[in-house]
Order: sequence, then structure tokens, then C-alpha cells
Amino acid sequence: MKKIIQNHIKRLKSGELSEGDFLKFMENFPYENRDDIKLDFHRKIRRGLVEAIYGSGKTPEQLEKIIRRFIRVGEDVLVTRVSPEKFESLNVPCEVLLVWNHSTSRQG
Repeated sequence: MKKIIQNHIKRLKSGELSEGDFLKFMENFPYENRDDIKLDFHRKIRRGLVEAIYGSGKTPEQLEKIIRRFIRVGEDVLVTRVSPEKFESLNVPCEVLLVWNHSTSRQG
């Protein structure tokens, strides 16, 4: 996350980013509002647990965008309630991946 803040400061100093846009970024950081979801990049620091994303109601494309955003800021994310088919269709890099699929678990 430090790199993201440094990048925004650099863009502000170079004039690439307006003061208003920088202030808007800082007001919402470490959160990011995307479509109908608010991403919390600071949850692990505050709560000791990574951000959990409910995957059942999201398309693979939406999940890929969310996961890639967390990768860019250097934070982990947990995606829950993803069907095996949706999981297989995801095209995102993962360093560590643990999948638990119980045939009687609720799939929504």
C-alpha cells in the first residue's frame, strides 16, 4: 500500500493528478468504491483477517477485477461461495491457493 500512496504523491507533484483527485483518493484510502462494492485494503491490519468477498453473486469478470486490484495493492483476499465452474474460469495469478469443496456445502 505504501507504493500506491507514493505513486499518488508522485503523480500529484508532476501535475498528472489534480489536488482534488488526490484528496478524494486520501479520503477513501484504504477503501475503494467499485460499482456496488467497497473494497477494504486495510482489514488485515485492523482485524487480523483478510477481506472476504462473497463470490456467489458476482461474475468471473467481476471477481477477476477485484482479485487483481488486491494483488496490485499487495494485499490478500478471500473469495467465498464460488462454484467449481466459476473457480475454473477465473484467470488470475495466485501464489498460494487453498480450495475446499465439500459436495454438501451450500452453493449459492
